[in-house]
Amino acid sequence: MKTLISSLFLLLVTLTFGQENEQKAQLDSIWKLTANSEPDTIRTKAYIDLSVILYVENFDTLLSLNQIAYEIAQENLKKDLSEHDRNSFLGLQADAGGNMGFYYQEIGEYDHAMKYYNEALKIHASHHDYDGISINLNNIGMVYNYRGDALKSLDYFLMSLKIDQARGADLEEIAISVNNIAYIYEHQGDTARALDYYEQALEMYRQTENTVGQAQISINVGAIYRAVWEIDKARNCFNESLKLSYKNGHDRGKASAYLSLGHLMHMEKLYDSSIYYLDSALFFFKKEGDAAGTSISYSNLAKNYFEKGEIALSEQYAKKGHDMAQQMGHPYNIKGTAEVLKKVYKAQGRYKESLDMYELEIQMRDSLQNLETEQEAFQKQLQYQYDREQELSDLKHQQEIKVVSVQKANQEKIIMLVIVILCLVLVSLALIFYRLRKTREQKRLIEKKNQENELLLGEIHHRVKNNLQLVSSLLSLQEKSMDDDAARQAILEGKDRVHAMGLIHKMLYSNDDFSGIEMSSYIEKLVDGLMSTFGLEKEDVEVQMNFDVIKLDVETAIPLGLIINELITNAFKHAYQEVEHAILRIQLEEKNEELKIEVSDNGKGAVNHLDTDKTFGMRLIKSLMRQLRGNWILDDSNGMNYTIFIKDYKRIE
Repeated sequence: MKTLISSLFLLLVTLTFGQENEQKAQLDSIWKLTANSEPDTIRTKAYIDLSVILYVENFDTLLSLNQIAYEIAQENLKKDLSEHDRNSFLGLQADAGGNMGFYYQEIGEYDHAMKYYNEALKIHASHHDYDGISINLNNIGMVYNYRGDALKSLDYFLMSLKIDQARGADLEEIAISVNNIAYIYEHQGDTARALDYYEQALEMYRQTENTVGQAQISINVGAIYRAVWEIDKARNCFNESLKLSYKNGHDRGKASAYLSLGHLMHMEKLYDSSIYYLDSALFFFKKEGDAAGTSISYSNLAKNYFEKGEIALSEQYAKKGHDMAQQMGHPYNIKGTAEVLKKVYKAQGRYKESLDMYELEIQMRDSLQNLETEQEAFQKQLQYQYDREQELSDLKHQQEIKVVSVQKANQEKIIMLVIVILCLVLVSLALIFYRLRKTREQKRLIEKKNQENELLLGEIHHRVKNNLQLVSSLLSLQEKSMDDDAARQAILEGKDRVHAMGLIHKMLYSNDDFSGIEMSSYIEKLVDGLMSTFGLEKEDVEVQMNFDVIKLDVETAIPLGLIINELITNAFKHAYQEVEHAILRIQLEEKNEELKIEVSDNGKGAVNHLDTDKTFGMRLIKSLMRQLRGNWILDDSNGMNYTIFIKDYKRIE
């Protein structure tokens, strides 16, 4: 799914989203300003960006907000537009459509997902947007996989991988396609090739320190060991995945690990343990709105209750899973739930219904094809691809021989051509000298225009700073009128976040340098402001700072400043209640084309609340980390120590 960089107004919306009812009027007014912005390209992009930020908390917003963006783009495309504006709206329509396709894929409505994916793919192809092409090819391959068509799924994954490799995509993007290819080989019985691809993907995720990807690969490798009854190896893989998912707070990863452990316990006939793990998986799949995972969890719970002789519970869970599977049109899940219901109805003496389920099970088995036939076809397809590549290689060799012969025969022609070219070069040089004289005058006019643009850009930053100051003042007025301590605290935290953003624009305007922000100076001022907010003096907290000289662009500095603001606020609020000499350490360094930020205190340390998304501050941090494509490590052995790694940043020289 393609995501876009959020605008300033979108950040303001997400900062206040989810507060108490008293703040809803303020949220609505800011949202309306965003929605009614001109031109329509800004408004359309705002809805897309807002959906990418909010869907983690409320999955349905991914559909509703992108539908609005899609319709705005469609209406504008009916107008008489310039080529630039038409291309802009087509790109936005493709982004919104791709996001809607992802939504329908996740809830199991595959026909709708394919419609939007194919439409987005067509637009990206017409604009030679290889990033968008690769993403949609990969998503289409995933839909074919869900539908049980392994050969088509593999074709799309391989196309996506070739495009990513050719365009020099990030390792994380390449790892997604490699992992998907491994999954297809695994489910076609080619475990050796599957393990080879999994190892490649795992190494890519390790290099990028992507623990979410590492957790996913551990699940997949464990599934292979489980299939060959290497139980201990499988259990180690699943537990490692669960540990990584709790470390990074990825609920979908937790769900997959619990589901895999539940399946493993069922194989060992440890039915109570299996039910425990499957209940946990069901909780997280429901939380994530994952219909396929929810259906599978219901089906596996039904199998365990049947083995325990609790037939009524088995029927209850099997029916839930069966209804969801049929609604999604998922043949694997329909077959699994039909198999359980067949046994349940037979045990209850309901033979007619048992026979119906048996017939449905056979029907689904036929739709998925006989496994041996499918594997044979798959191997034939691979052999064909190999033979085709060999044939192309031989043809290329023959063509190279012909080229050498032609080159020898045409040497004299080439010499004559060189002479002609030299004559043309002399004529061209004369024309170049003539145009240089005109270019000097044009350059003088351009420099004058650039000076005017610099003045305009400074005025924009000045106005943004003033608008943020106005928002801060409004929050102060709102805070003074509140009696509820929790609401007042939320308003104060909102003011600090607005201050963190406003400080950036203030520094840009004050320094007359609009290219970027010098981070050491910015963080020092940010700390001073927060200490003032909490009523702290310099002797109350020893602040130790160690910064590399790094200047970042605004789109990196704003989310990074908000993250640091949240971590320092957390330290001032919770760390120093029982500490005689309070210490706050902040370090920023650049190493191996990666930003490393450390924020630590010497408090008691407690990370239990950080494994959930209940606090707004942690949801905000995780959303901003996704925007920067970063990850972090928490250590509470000696106070709280947050270490953040960010690759997606732009340094200004």
